[in-house]
Amino acid sequence: STGRNFQIMESVVLIQTGGTIDKDLSCSAEGPSFVFNQSAASELLARVCPGWGGEMHTACLKDSQDITDEDRGMMVELITQTPEGSRILLTHGTDTMIQTALFIASRVDCAGTGRVIVLTGALRPAKFRDSDALFNVGCAIGGLNLGAPGVYVAMSGAVLAGHEASRDAEGRFVRAVGAPRAAAPSEARLQTQQETQAADSSQEQAVEQEPEGSQLGPPSKTTLNVNAGAIRTITIPVEEGHCIVWKLNVAHFDIGFSVKLRSSTSGQELAVKALERAKQFQGEYRVPEPGSLVLTLHNSHSWMTMKTVHSEICRKSY
Repeated sequence: STGRNFQIMESVVLIQTGGTIDKDLSCSAEGPSFVFNQSAASELLARVCPGWGGEMHTACLKDSQDITDEDRGMMVELITQTPEGSRILLTHGTDTMIQTALFIASRVDCAGTGRVIVLTGALRPAKFRDSDALFNVGCAIGGLNLGAPGVYVAMSGAVLAGHEASRDAEGRFVRAVGAPRAAAPSEARLQTQQETQAADSSQEQAVEQEPEGSQLGPPSKTTLNVNAGAIRTITIPVEEGHCIVWKLNVAHFDIGFSVKLRSSTSGQELAVKALERAKQFQGEYRVPEPGSLVLTLHNSHSWMTMKTVHSEICRKSY
């Protein structure tokens, strides 16, 4: 069993795209800044599996918010060049990880080629002592070993199929409300591509038939701390026909707040709400196309005070 697992580890193909996991602090005459370093996942794998010499490629070295569909196309090209049945670990920034997973899933026939692809990253650079990188890479390797052919996201202690993944108000990766669970490995290998398409079609029809203004799941209520000088984002995957309603209250101080829609079809960003500073925010947005709604809390104007934000976010259909 140990020998078999090591063979699996040796066959893992690693694709690096940048993101927080690969950042390192660099000090220069202009002051400290973050730069991209060599692949953190390759270092972690070599540390826990001495002698690991798997194949490694670099598609790009970017913050995930700067990744374009052209970059994603390069990832797809590298993936399709691997042998059928390959297990592929792709490290990526967290902000658009789900968007990239969906892009890859729509262009790579994993069921037909037997490829298992897992995206992972970290909320803090792997070089930091309190980083979650090692934990996330470990979860991803477990997903590669056990998962049926498909595209997955391994973060926050969960391995989720790309279409299942979402993020809550605190930025944790969770199963999307109403998302169908991925089939068990034995079931997934027997499921045909036509059955998958039929299930997707049924799901779309179900969304269209929902009564106007119906709420999709309970409101997400949480408390967020935004450090002094920092910016924090809440990324919500959305589909056409959704309406996102938000209420935010800041304890004692004001904070900057803006909203934008990042389209998954064109890759462009649409300003929904311009940056404004206040203690309370309330609004809603009817989504015209699929993508991600990005709510950004700006505390960059305050270099001394952390802000505590109480948020309530609800998803409705219309």
